[in-house]
Amino acid sequence: MVRKIVTDAFGAIAGKRQAKPLASFKVILPLRGFAIFFVVLAHAAIMLLADDVSRRDSLSVSLVAVGPWQILSASKSLILEICRFSVPLFLFLSGYYLLSTPRTWKSIWSASKKLLLPMLFWSTVGLLFSWRKGIGGWTAADFALKLLTGTGQMGYFFIVLIVQYYVLSYFLIPAVASRPYITLSATLAIQLLVHAYDYRYLFASIGALPALPGILGLGPVPEVLFPRFLFSFTLGIWAATHSDSFRRLLIERYRAIVALSALSLFLMLLERGLLCGYGLRNLGLGTFEATALSWVEWKIGTFAWTIAAIFLFFGLFLRRIPLKSLLDTLGKYSLQIFLLHGATLTVVHRLLYKLFGMSHIVGPVGVIALLASGLCLPILFSKFVQKTLPPGLRLLLLGS
Repeated sequence: MVRKIVTDAFGAIAGKRQAKPLASFKVILPLRGFAIFFVVLAHAAIMLLADDVSRRDSLSVSLVAVGPWQILSASKSLILEICRFSVPLFLFLSGYYLLSTPRTWKSIWSASKKLLLPMLFWSTVGLLFSWRKGIGGWTAADFALKLLTGTGQMGYFFIVLIVQYYVLSYFLIPAVASRPYITLSATLAIQLLVHAYDYRYLFASIGALPALPGILGLGPVPEVLFPRFLFSFTLGIWAATHSDSFRRLLIERYRAIVALSALSLFLMLLERGLLCGYGLRNLGLGTFEATALSWVEWKIGTFAWTIAAIFLFFGLFLRRIPLKSLLDTLGKYSLQIFLLHGATLTVVHRLLYKLFGMSHIVGPVGVIALLASGLCLPILFSKFVQKTLPPGLRLLLLGS
C-alpha cells in the first residue's frame, strides 16, 4: 500500500513515461510553463541574493570554497545559475512558434503591440510608484530610458528584446529555410563575438589587459540588444523548420545531450566560482561586488548551459512531462505572469522585509514565498481582469 502511494506520487510529480515520444506541439505549452517557473524563481533568488550579500553583517554570508573556487550564499547563487536557461528557452519557443504565424509586417506589429502596450502601462505604474514619497522619483528622461532599455519593471528587457526578434524574423525565417546551417553558423558567430568582446571588457576592467578606447570602454553589450541571445531564437526557427531532424536528434542522441548538458552545467558553475573567488581574493572586492562580477549573463559557460538545456528539456518533455497540469496552467498564463511578476515580487519583498526583517527572509522560506506569490498572484489577477474588464483594458493590462 505504501509502495503504491509512493509510486503514484512519484508518477504524478515526474510525469507518465510515454511508450512513444509525444508530438512536438504537445510539449510547447508545458515548456512555456516550465520556462516561466524558472524566470520567476531566478528573480526571486536574485532579489534575496542581492539582499544577502549587501547586508551590513556581510561577513556572516555563507562562503563555500574549494581552493580558488569560491561562492557566496551558495544555494541562491546556484539556483540563479541553473535558472539561466529560462530566457533562452523562451526565445527558442518564440522562434519555434513564429514559424506558424503570418510573416507580414502587420502580423509583426500585432504581436509586438500585445507586449508593448502592457509594458507601457506597467512601466507607468512603476513611474508613479517611484514618486510615492514625493521626491526622488524618475524624471521624464529616466522614464524614457527605462522604456527603451526595458527596466520599467523587472525583466521587461525581454519585451524590448523579443520585439527586435519579431522584426528580425521577417528575414531570419526565409534565411533558415533556404540556408539553414549557414544562418545558424552566422548567428552563432555573432553571439560568440559578443561574448568575446565582453570578456575583453572584463579583463580590461580588472586590470588584466589595457583599457578599451572610446565607446568600447562603456561596458559589456547590454542584454536588451538582439545579439545577446540571437542564436537561441534562430535555433527555435530552425527546430520548427526542420522539425523531423530536430525531433530525431532529441530521440536518438538524448544520452549524449544529457552528458553534454551535465558538462556545460559543471563548467558554468566552475566559472562562476572562479570569478567570485578571483574578485574576493585577488581584487579585494566586497561580497556584493564579487557576487555581481560572477553572476553576469555573458559567461561562456552560461551560453553552453543555456543551449544544452534547450535540447535537454525539450527531449525530456517528449518522453515525460513532470507536473503537467501545473505547467500547462503556467504556460497558459505565461505572458501575464511575466508582465506582473516583477511588480508582485517587489511589493511582496517589501512586505516580507517589514514584517520579518532582512535576516529572516533571505533563506529558503523567503525564496519560496516570493516564488509562490510571483506565480499565483498574477494568475488570480489575470482571471479577475479577464472576467470583469472589456477587451481594450484587457489588452492594456495583460496583452490579451
